[in-house]
Amino acid sequence: MSDADPLFGLTFANVPIVNLRQEFAYHRQVQGDPNFRTRLLEQHGSVYTEFAAYATKQSFLTNVIQRSISGLESYIRFAATYEAGWERRLSTEFFEKAKNPFRLGGRSIVSNYYDRLPAQIQPSYSLRVANPDLYKLAKRFYEEIRNPLFHGNEVQNDEDGRGTSRALEFVAQVYDWIDSWCPPSRIGHYPPWHERGRKTLPKNTPAVTLRFRTSRLQKPE
Repeated sequence: MSDADPLFGLTFANVPIVNLRQEFAYHRQVQGDPNFRTRLLEQHGSVYTEFAAYATKQSFLTNVIQRSISGLESYIRFAATYEAGWERRLSTEFFEKAKNPFRLGGRSIVSNYYDRLPAQIQPSYSLRVANPDLYKLAKRFYEEIRNPLFHGNEVQNDEDGRGTSRALEFVAQVYDWIDSWCPPSRIGHYPPWHERGRKTLPKNTPAVTLRFRTSRLQKPE
């Protein structure tokens, strides 16, 4: 295997956009349900949801937060690319930066994903500009929650999932901010200028995955 070949032959694409928002909405609803949290508090074995089965409560809560963060990080790259196209600012250079926001030169995920990337479209889209308090909270969230969970740690001392629910509410606030400059209602539609200006977009600009996929694991009878 040469250095030019993908390591272990693995290649990657973004998580299907519809799926990750659907999955997040499901987990947010479940974690916000007091009846579910009561059952979770009493749960001592495996946890089953519509999406997966978990051997322990800790692995369930850990995975829910990890998946929510991964989905958010995937979605903002899609949203930035989509909005750049909508506003006729999409270029091959922009697409490459959206594909790997660390090319924007920031020192952290929060800086590159939530500040520098959307600011490439409009400076006012930056979370740091639009909502400084939420941006400050995002920095703390990544330092105290996201980074530990992605570096070999799992959730502890959240017996009824209340803390996990609060974490998901933070993620929901970040989605609300993204939706303020890239409304979900127009995703999948052509911008008003499309028929007149389609030839002005860069040729061979790679596509972003937008498809529907369901894969749910039910508790065995």
